[in-house]
Amino acid sequence: MSTIVKVAPLPDPNIDGGWAWVIVFSTFTMHVICDGIMFSFGVFYVHLADYFQTSGGITSLVMSIFMGVCFCVGPIVSGLVNKFGCRIVSISGGLIASLGFFLSIFVPRVEYLFLTIGFLGGIGFGLAYLPMIVSVALHFRLKRASAMGISLAGAGIGSLIYAPLTTWLIEYYHFWKGALLILTGTVLNIVVFSCFYRQFGPVQDVLIPVEEVASSSEDIIETLGLPTLYAQVSTERLTSRRSSFFLRRPSVATNEPGIMEMTDILYRGTKEEPPTYFEEFEVTPPIVPSSISSLMPRYSAFASFRNAAAEMLGLSLLGNYIFLIFVVGTFMQFFGIMAPFVYICHKAMEINVANASQASILLSIVGVFNTIGNVFFGICADRVKFRVLYIYCLCFVVNGIATMMTSLISQYYQMAFYSIIFGLTYGGCASLASIVLVELLGMEKLNNAYGLYLLTTGSSTSIGTPITGMKEESNIRRKNSQVFIDVNKNEQNLNGSGIFVKTSTCVTNFALVLEHRSLY
Repeated sequence: MSTIVKVAPLPDPNIDGGWAWVIVFSTFTMHVICDGIMFSFGVFYVHLADYFQTSGGITSLVMSIFMGVCFCVGPIVSGLVNKFGCRIVSISGGLIASLGFFLSIFVPRVEYLFLTIGFLGGIGFGLAYLPMIVSVALHFRLKRASAMGISLAGAGIGSLIYAPLTTWLIEYYHFWKGALLILTGTVLNIVVFSCFYRQFGPVQDVLIPVEEVASSSEDIIETLGLPTLYAQVSTERLTSRRSSFFLRRPSVATNEPGIMEMTDILYRGTKEEPPTYFEEFEVTPPIVPSSISSLMPRYSAFASFRNAAAEMLGLSLLGNYIFLIFVVGTFMQFFGIMAPFVYICHKAMEINVANASQASILLSIVGVFNTIGNVFFGICADRVKFRVLYIYCLCFVVNGIATMMTSLISQYYQMAFYSIIFGLTYGGCASLASIVLVELLGMEKLNNAYGLYLLTTGSSTSIGTPITGMKEESNIRRKNSQVFIDVNKNEQNLNGSGIFVKTSTCVTNFALVLEHRSLY
């Protein structure tokens, strides 16, 4: 038998203030590192292809595996965050990613980069990314949107810094390995800034007045018919400022869910009410027979991992035809939308509109305007009176049309203008995904939907990006008068997804809009 005691959550000064802003600073810096490296890795594309004497498709597979694995490990990382917390998971990610980058310096063949940069780097960045979002969400409720915007602004700053920095390092060392070694050192800073995370989760000390604890304990012991036990406590200790009593595990057993089982943890919007942890506790007596204690539920660490991973990987949601349409559209969208990050520098140099330094600036432009789009469309989502889904679809339509038009580019300013459009619309797509899922399915299904969304984007990116590289190779081999027509059909290196994929994306999203509209 047990007594249920209502315990009001204590106000935490580090929610929406205090140490929460230290968390924002640390996640901002880690976004600078992670997104800066990811967005600027296309600078290595030409150098890797030349050094290993491989085709565009094989070389681009390194980056596609890197991005794909980073997305796909999201549901698994959620379970690890539930079990170990943000700090340990993020530190592990920084160590794994830096190890992968360091080992890449010694590889004799490009295929080894699939393992070092692709898998180890992707897993490491994936372990670091989710805690960046979760830690900010845990520390902010009333100011969550603003805090998220500041944190994610690091992506633009990182792109602005890392693209020209990587180019300069390659020129300075006259070798891509020297630049990669320096980047390895910057990746290790993820470990440093991850140490600022607090162990924030449902398993915490609960502060209860001594009188309330004594009263509850007496009631429990009387109910169970157990003898009363007394402990000697000094008067000085009871009257001191620390005169409250802490209930710790295993005195308190709770079935509260873990961090990643909070339904709004991946939601980037602002919540009006602060989170309530430990609203209800099951208080057990100090001495309980083994026959009774064996029946008491415990929310184990493994159970929290299992529940979080199962929730994000649950396939039952695919039976919802609205979400199924969304998944199909997402697969088509990300089949080619990541290609510019890999090929835009090569494209600019191939058509002789930029040298290596000028081409790297294009990646910086994409990164900066990606951040601007992230913040701008996030604000729009809070203020518009119509469905956010319409803005989401518009971003993909504009992105697809702009990408298809790159075959007509012949000047550097045109490529820069495309970089602006691509960055803005891609940022809008990234920032609105969780909001659209809530709009379509409700907050209670967000974790499950977002887990499947990550798997879809990861698998699509892994498949689509190398296919665009293979199409690039086929285009280069065409040296006849019809090359312009062939480029328009295949969309050359930037547009391996082709007109078919972008058109199908528009049709899929339009069907999704019509289907959602019919519900109202």
